[in-house]
Amino acid sequence: MVLTHCIKNRICTIHIEGEMIFDTTPKIKAYFTQVQADKTLQGFIIDFQNITYLDSSGASLLLFLFRTLKDQKIKMAVCQLNKDLSWQFEKNRLNQIIACYSTEEKALASF
Repeated sequence: MVLTHCIKNRICTIHIEGEMIFDTTPKIKAYFTQVQADKTLQGFIIDFQNITYLDSSGASLLLFLFRTLKDQKIKMAVCQLNKDLSWQFEKNRLNQIIACYSTEEKALASF
């Protein structure tokens, strides 16, 4: 798994390559916590372009991150869900909780 991020206009986009599964969620959470230490950030986008699989642990982590940020009045969105992940978001109603965008640019524009 590879984790990177970039910051544009105080919005941080986290790029994840690989799977969001039980084995990888601790690493993703630790990375997010490290990035979130920058208190000037006003929002987060998780880019799903290179995420190949999401299990229940990954979905739980997304909800944890969403709630953590919401408590701090920081907005979160996801972008570039593939067909399977989009279906999973709809099936589990994650798309009713977390804003989903087709591109990173559209997600950035929502802030």
